[in-house]
Amino acid sequence: YKRQLLFCIYPRVRLALNQLERMLTYSMEINEELVKRGAHCIYVGMMNQYVPAKMENLNSSQYSRPFSEEKRSLKIIQCPKLLVSEKLNLKFKCNSDLIIDEDALVCPEGHFVPYVFTRELQAKNPPDIMIITPESLHRCLMQSQYNDFFRGTTKTFVIDEIHIYEAIHGAQISMLIRRALKKIRELGASTMVIGSSATVAAPSKTFKDLTSIHIREDDIITPNEDELVESGVEYFIFVNVAYCKHEEKMEEIRSRGKKRSNWSDSWYRGRVA
Repeated sequence: YKRQLLFCIYPRVRLALNQLERMLTYSMEINEELVKRGAHCIYVGMMNQYVPAKMENLNSSQYSRPFSEEKRSLKIIQCPKLLVSEKLNLKFKCNSDLIIDEDALVCPEGHFVPYVFTRELQAKNPPDIMIITPESLHRCLMQSQYNDFFRGTTKTFVIDEIHIYEAIHGAQISMLIRRALKKIRELGASTMVIGSSATVAAPSKTFKDLTSIHIREDDIITPNEDELVESGVEYFIFVNVAYCKHEEKMEEIRSRGKKRSNWSDSWYRGRVA
């Protein structure tokens, strides 16, 4: 079995954490079919500042957010296994605590959770899907222990929110992607790059600027009008703080001037009388 590693690059750690549970839900459903066919299961990994290097590092306060040392469990997600109630005709998640047991996550209900949760385990046995931030990808390129991430057959990069990579930051991410593609080619693997965005105005130009790869218009996948669903309304309110403070100051000055004018008028009328 040769892994065709899929890199899902998210610009922020919080976004990566949100996507982890969804990715595990998909992989667990797929793995049920793969097990029936005697095929290799899909494993998911994540690399960012909340992923410990080794098991013994779990005691560090740095990992208090994703891990509970007291319960030896994973706090950032619960078991995402979808269960079906035939009587109620409903689907719901297991949501049991995921217990850390050596190199695996164990659900008390017996569900297999294909998550590789330390960098040491990821380096030894790279997962099939890696949820990663640009900073962590840069670290992997710099350290030889992660060379297996880029060696083998096809390596696919899915770059989420490509429209935010602009100016200096965009140039840095562009160089990072090009370095990764160059290293993969040097290690004898092929590559595929996918960019995703819900708001990009010029997808062809944005993608080419970021990856140096030219794409044709028929390579762009966009939803049809009948596939679009309005899910809410978003409002933007812009407040000019400097202007508000200026108006408050002017009102205060006008108020003071009015009081002073009233006092002087009454004093003048009193003198005349």
